[in-house]
Order: sequence, then C-alpha cells, then structure tokens
Amino acid sequence: MGKKKPILFYFYAPDWDAFAYEKKNKVFNECQKIGLSCSAIDVETPNGVEMSIKYQVRNVPTAVVVDNGKVVDMLKGNTIHEKLSHIF
Repeated sequence: MGKKKPILFYFYAPDWDAFAYEKKNKVFNECQKIGLSCSAIDVETPNGVEMSIKYQVRNVPTAVVVDNGKVVDMLKGNTIHEKLSHIF
C-alpha cells in the first residue's frame, strides 16, 4: 500500500457566516490548482463537531492539512486560499 496524498479539511459554518460558501469556493479552487484533495466540514453537523474536536479547531474558517494521518499544517482566517499557494 502506497503513501496517501495529503488532504485539506476545510472547517466552516455556513449557517451563520454569510460568506462561507464564497470563502470555501476560493479554497477549493486553489486546492484544485495545486492538486490538493479537500473536504468541507460544516462545524454545525454531528460529524463536524466530532472532527472539530479531533483536530482542535476552535474558530472558523480553519483549514487542517493532514498527510499520512498526521496534521502537517493549520491555516486560519478568511485568506486561507492565498496562503495555500505559499505552502504547496
């Protein structure tokens, strides 16, 4: 079995952030450009709560990059999409 590729978990709260989808789309577009897999996590869902606890996410938006089962980076704030191109 080969090494898994990194994945980005994007934590957001669309129920109370009016710009949540716009910010998520910017992150997902940047992930697509750099070839990084990504998954959106709504922190208001049961799975989102569980994942938030697992990765110690306290604020949204937050992006957690996991490589081979380990957290390798954590990005926070409204400009995550801009930061991604600098780390990958």
